[in-house]
Amino acid sequence: MQDIIAELENRYQTPYELMAPDVINTVIGLKSTEALKLEVHSK
Repeated sequence: MQDIIAELENRYQTPYELMAPDVINTVIGLKSTEALKLEVHSK
């Protein structure tokens, strides 16, 4: 879960606390059903 939060914060340059809960829940739901694969790219 922490990897998802870190990637979203990095990608959208927005702190986790300021993201809309429905967006976060949608991402978590998609990842949990494996409908979404997030790849973390090192810089």
